[in-house]
Amino acid sequence: MSICSQLKLDQFLRVDQERTVFFLGNLVWLDIIRAFASPERLCFTQELRLKLLSLCNLRFEAVNGCPRDIVLIIAAILECAKAYSSGKVGHTEFYNTIRESIRKLYLWDGSRCFFPDESTTWVSVSNAFRHACILRAWRLLDPSEPPSEPRIRDSVLEILDSVANIPSTSPLIELMVLPLFMAGADSLSAHSRHYVILRLEQIKARSEMGNAAPLTLLQKVWHARAEQAQHDTSNIPWMNFASNSDSLHQDDYLII
Repeated sequence: MSICSQLKLDQFLRVDQERTVFFLGNLVWLDIIRAFASPERLCFTQELRLKLLSLCNLRFEAVNGCPRDIVLIIAAILECAKAYSSGKVGHTEFYNTIRESIRKLYLWDGSRCFFPDESTTWVSVSNAFRHACILRAWRLLDPSEPPSEPRIRDSVLEILDSVANIPSTSPLIELMVLPLFMAGADSLSAHSRHYVILRLEQIKARSEMGNAAPLTLLQKVWHARAEQAQHDTSNIPWMNFASNSDSLHQDDYLII
Protein backbone atom coordinates (compact mmCIF):
# COMPACT_ATOMS: atom_id res chain seq x y z
CA MET A 1 0.00 0.00 0.00
CA SER A 2 1.34 3.44 -0.88
CA ILE A 3 2.12 6.08 1.74
CA CYS A 4 -0.53 8.27 0.10
CA SER A 5 -3.16 5.61 0.70
CA GLN A 6 -2.04 5.06 4.29
CA LEU A 7 -2.33 8.77 4.97
CA LYS A 8 -5.84 8.76 3.43
CA LEU A 9 -5.00 11.81 1.33
CA ASP A 10 -8.15 11.36 -0.72
CA GLN A 11 -10.15 12.50 2.32
CA PHE A 12 -8.70 15.99 2.62
CA LEU A 13 -7.11 16.98 -0.70
CA ARG A 14 -8.68 20.06 -2.31
CA VAL A 15 -8.51 21.57 -5.77
CA ASP A 16 -6.86 24.72 -4.39
CA GLN A 17 -3.85 22.67 -3.22
CA GLU A 18 -2.43 22.92 -6.72
CA ARG A 19 1.20 22.04 -6.04
CA THR A 20 0.37 19.00 -3.91
CA VAL A 21 -2.24 17.76 -6.36
CA PHE A 22 0.07 18.30 -9.33
CA PHE A 23 2.93 16.44 -7.63
CA LEU A 24 0.75 13.51 -6.57
CA GLY A 25 -0.96 13.39 -9.96
CA ASN A 26 2.42 12.93 -11.62
CA LEU A 27 3.21 10.15 -9.13
CA VAL A 28 0.00 8.41 -10.18
CA TRP A 29 1.24 8.31 -13.77
CA LEU A 30 4.74 7.17 -12.77
CA ASP A 31 3.17 4.41 -10.70
CA ILE A 32 1.25 3.22 -13.77
CA ILE A 33 4.33 3.29 -16.01
CA ARG A 34 6.19 1.28 -13.37
CA ALA A 35 3.36 -1.26 -13.37
CA PHE A 36 3.50 -1.67 -17.16
CA ALA A 37 6.34 -4.15 -16.61
CA SER A 38 4.74 -5.79 -13.59
CA PRO A 39 1.15 -4.96 -12.52
CA GLU A 40 1.89 -6.45 -9.10
CA ARG A 41 3.93 -3.35 -8.31
CA LEU A 42 0.99 -0.96 -8.65
CA CYS A 43 0.75 1.11 -5.44
CA PHE A 44 -2.01 3.72 -5.70
CA THR A 45 -5.59 2.60 -5.24
CA GLN A 46 -8.11 3.36 -7.96
CA GLU A 47 -10.10 5.46 -5.49
CA LEU A 48 -7.09 7.67 -4.80
CA ARG A 49 -6.33 7.93 -8.52
CA LEU A 50 -9.87 9.04 -9.21
CA LYS A 51 -9.67 11.67 -6.48
CA LEU A 52 -6.29 13.04 -7.55
CA LEU A 53 -7.01 13.12 -11.27
CA SER A 54 -10.37 14.79 -10.70
CA LEU A 55 -8.51 17.60 -8.91
CA CYS A 56 -5.74 17.91 -11.52
CA ASN A 57 -5.95 20.51 -14.26
CA LEU A 58 -4.62 20.32 -17.83
CA ARG A 59 -1.05 20.66 -16.59
CA PHE A 60 -1.25 16.90 -16.03
CA GLU A 61 -1.65 16.26 -19.76
CA ALA A 62 0.92 18.94 -20.61
CA VAL A 63 3.58 17.15 -18.55
CA ASN A 64 2.62 13.50 -19.05
CA GLY A 65 0.81 13.47 -22.41
CA CYS A 66 -1.70 10.76 -21.61
CA PRO A 67 -5.30 12.02 -21.16
CA ARG A 68 -6.69 11.35 -17.70
CA ASP A 69 -9.57 9.29 -19.08
CA ILE A 70 -7.09 6.86 -20.60
CA VAL A 71 -4.95 6.91 -17.45
CA LEU A 72 -7.91 5.68 -15.42
CA ILE A 73 -8.78 2.96 -17.93
CA ILE A 74 -5.26 1.51 -18.08
CA ALA A 75 -4.97 1.84 -14.30
CA ALA A 76 -8.13 -0.24 -13.89
CA ILE A 77 -6.71 -2.80 -16.32
CA LEU A 78 -3.46 -3.09 -14.37
CA GLU A 79 -5.37 -3.17 -11.08
CA CYS A 80 -7.39 -6.13 -12.34
CA ALA A 81 -4.22 -7.89 -13.50
CA LYS A 82 -2.69 -7.36 -10.07
CA ALA A 83 -5.77 -8.82 -8.38
CA TYR A 84 -5.74 -11.78 -10.77
CA SER A 85 -2.08 -12.56 -10.09
CA SER A 86 -2.76 -12.60 -6.34
CA GLY A 87 -5.83 -14.81 -6.73
CA LYS A 88 -8.32 -12.15 -5.64
CA VAL A 89 -10.28 -12.45 -8.89
CA GLY A 90 -10.86 -15.51 -11.05
CA HIS A 91 -10.00 -16.01 -14.69
CA THR A 92 -13.49 -15.26 -16.02
CA GLU A 93 -13.75 -11.95 -14.16
CA PHE A 94 -10.22 -11.03 -15.19
CA TYR A 95 -10.85 -11.85 -18.85
CA ASN A 96 -14.21 -10.05 -19.02
CA THR A 97 -12.91 -6.96 -17.20
CA ILE A 98 -9.90 -6.60 -19.47
CA ARG A 99 -11.98 -7.12 -22.61
CA GLU A 100 -14.50 -4.50 -21.51
CA SER A 101 -11.70 -2.03 -20.74
CA ILE A 102 -10.14 -2.66 -24.15
CA ARG A 103 -13.52 -1.91 -25.70
CA LYS A 104 -13.57 1.42 -23.85
CA LEU A 105 -10.14 2.27 -25.21
CA TYR A 106 -11.21 1.50 -28.78
CA LEU A 107 -14.31 3.67 -28.36
CA TRP A 108 -12.52 6.60 -26.73
CA ASP A 109 -12.73 9.68 -28.94
CA GLY A 110 -9.79 12.06 -28.67
CA SER A 111 -11.53 14.73 -30.73
CA ARG A 112 -13.91 15.30 -27.80
CA CYS A 113 -11.14 15.65 -25.23
CA PHE A 114 -9.87 18.86 -23.64
CA PHE A 115 -6.16 19.50 -24.22
CA PRO A 116 -3.65 21.98 -22.75
CA ASP A 117 -3.76 24.15 -25.88
CA GLU A 118 -5.42 24.34 -29.29
CA SER A 119 -2.71 22.47 -31.19
CA THR A 120 -4.24 19.70 -33.30
CA THR A 121 -1.12 17.63 -32.56
CA TRP A 122 -2.63 16.71 -29.19
CA VAL A 123 -5.07 14.39 -30.95
CA SER A 124 -2.10 12.43 -32.30
CA VAL A 125 -0.48 12.39 -28.85
CA SER A 126 -3.62 11.01 -27.24
CA ASN A 127 -4.11 8.42 -29.97
CA ALA A 128 -0.56 7.16 -29.52
CA PHE A 129 -1.12 6.68 -25.80
CA ARG A 130 -4.49 5.05 -26.41
CA HIS A 131 -3.00 2.38 -28.63
CA ALA A 132 0.00 1.90 -26.34
CA CYS A 133 -2.48 1.02 -23.60
CA ILE A 134 -4.43 -1.24 -25.96
CA LEU A 135 -1.24 -3.16 -26.74
CA ARG A 136 -0.45 -3.59 -23.04
CA ALA A 137 -3.98 -4.81 -22.35
CA TRP A 138 -3.89 -7.44 -25.12
CA ARG A 139 -0.55 -8.66 -23.79
CA LEU A 140 -2.08 -9.17 -20.34
CA LEU A 141 -4.62 -11.53 -21.87
CA ASP A 142 -2.10 -13.37 -24.03
CA PRO A 143 1.61 -12.45 -23.80
CA SER A 144 2.45 -14.99 -26.51
CA GLU A 145 0.04 -13.70 -29.17
CA PRO A 146 2.04 -13.22 -32.40
CA PRO A 147 2.78 -9.57 -33.20
CA SER A 148 1.63 -10.34 -36.73
CA GLU A 149 -1.98 -10.63 -35.52
CA PRO A 150 -4.13 -7.84 -37.04
CA ARG A 151 -5.18 -6.28 -33.74
CA ILE A 152 -1.55 -6.03 -32.60
CA ARG A 153 -0.27 -4.85 -35.96
CA ASP A 154 -3.05 -2.25 -36.29
CA SER A 155 -2.21 -0.63 -32.94
CA VAL A 156 1.49 -0.55 -33.83
CA LEU A 157 0.66 1.26 -37.07
CA GLU A 158 -1.68 3.67 -35.26
CA ILE A 159 1.11 4.63 -32.88
CA LEU A 160 3.71 5.08 -35.62
CA ASP A 161 1.31 7.10 -37.78
CA SER A 162 0.36 9.28 -34.81
CA VAL A 163 3.99 9.95 -33.93
CA ALA A 164 4.67 10.76 -37.59
CA ASN A 165 2.20 13.64 -37.22
CA ILE A 166 4.35 15.19 -34.48
CA PRO A 167 7.22 17.33 -35.86
CA SER A 168 10.66 16.84 -34.37
CA THR A 169 10.60 20.56 -33.56
CA SER A 170 7.51 20.18 -31.37
CA PRO A 171 8.05 19.76 -27.62
CA LEU A 172 5.21 17.22 -27.68
CA ILE A 173 7.54 14.66 -29.27
CA GLU A 174 9.23 14.36 -25.86
CA LEU A 175 6.03 12.78 -24.52
CA MET A 176 6.19 9.90 -26.98
CA VAL A 177 8.74 7.58 -25.38
CA LEU A 178 6.21 5.14 -23.92
CA PRO A 179 4.09 4.84 -27.11
CA LEU A 180 7.21 4.46 -29.25
CA PHE A 181 8.53 1.78 -26.92
CA MET A 182 5.27 -0.17 -27.01
CA ALA A 183 5.12 0.04 -30.81
CA GLY A 184 8.76 -0.96 -31.10
CA ALA A 185 8.30 -4.01 -28.91
CA ASP A 186 5.72 -5.36 -31.36
CA SER A 187 7.34 -4.13 -34.58
CA LEU A 188 8.41 -6.87 -36.98
CA SER A 189 9.70 -4.87 -39.95
CA ALA A 190 13.18 -3.38 -40.08
CA HIS A 191 11.89 0.00 -41.27
CA SER A 192 9.44 0.27 -38.35
CA ARG A 193 12.17 -0.52 -35.86
CA HIS A 194 14.51 1.96 -37.53
CA TYR A 195 11.83 4.65 -37.33
CA VAL A 196 11.32 3.97 -33.62
CA ILE A 197 15.06 4.31 -33.01
CA LEU A 198 15.23 7.56 -35.00
CA ARG A 199 12.40 9.17 -33.04
CA LEU A 200 13.80 8.00 -29.69
CA GLU A 201 17.16 9.50 -30.65
CA GLN A 202 15.43 12.77 -31.59
CA ILE A 203 13.78 12.84 -28.18
CA LYS A 204 17.09 12.18 -26.44
CA ALA A 205 18.74 14.98 -28.40
CA ARG A 206 15.95 17.44 -27.58
CA SER A 207 15.86 16.70 -23.87
CA GLU A 208 19.67 16.44 -23.56
CA MET A 209 19.09 13.57 -21.14
CA GLY A 210 17.27 10.30 -21.28
CA ASN A 211 16.66 6.85 -19.91
CA ALA A 212 18.59 4.17 -21.79
CA ALA A 213 16.19 1.43 -20.64
CA PRO A 214 13.62 1.70 -23.48
CA LEU A 215 16.13 1.21 -26.29
CA THR A 216 18.07 -1.40 -24.32
CA LEU A 217 14.90 -3.42 -23.79
CA LEU A 218 13.90 -3.10 -27.44
CA GLN A 219 17.29 -4.33 -28.60
CA LYS A 220 16.96 -7.38 -26.34
CA VAL A 221 13.48 -8.15 -27.68
CA TRP A 222 14.56 -7.76 -31.30
CA HIS A 223 17.64 -9.92 -30.77
CA ALA A 224 15.59 -12.68 -29.12
CA ARG A 225 13.05 -12.51 -31.94
CA ALA A 226 15.82 -12.90 -34.51
CA GLU A 227 16.96 -16.04 -32.67
CA GLN A 228 13.51 -17.68 -32.85
CA ALA A 229 12.99 -20.79 -34.95
CA GLN A 230 11.83 -19.95 -38.46
CA HIS A 231 8.26 -21.15 -37.94
CA ASP A 232 7.89 -19.84 -34.38
CA THR A 233 5.65 -16.77 -34.61
CA SER A 234 4.91 -16.46 -30.88
CA ASN A 235 5.60 -13.15 -29.21
CA ILE A 236 8.75 -12.30 -27.28
CA PRO A 237 7.31 -10.36 -24.29
CA TRP A 238 9.43 -7.34 -23.43
CA MET A 239 8.43 -7.85 -19.80
CA ASN A 240 10.72 -10.91 -19.71
CA PHE A 241 13.72 -8.61 -19.99
CA ALA A 242 12.61 -6.02 -17.43
CA SER A 243 14.20 -7.75 -14.46
CA ASN A 244 17.67 -7.94 -13.00
CA SER A 245 18.91 -11.51 -13.37
CA ASP A 246 21.61 -10.92 -10.74
CA SER A 247 19.31 -9.77 -7.96
CA LEU A 248 16.18 -11.56 -9.19
CA HIS A 249 14.04 -8.46 -8.69
CA GLN A 250 12.01 -6.39 -11.10
CA ASP A 251 13.81 -3.23 -12.14
CA ASP A 252 11.98 0.09 -12.09
CA TYR A 253 12.02 0.69 -15.84
CA LEU A 254 10.36 4.07 -16.06
CA ILE A 255 9.72 4.14 -19.79
CA ILE A 256 9.41 7.90 -20.14
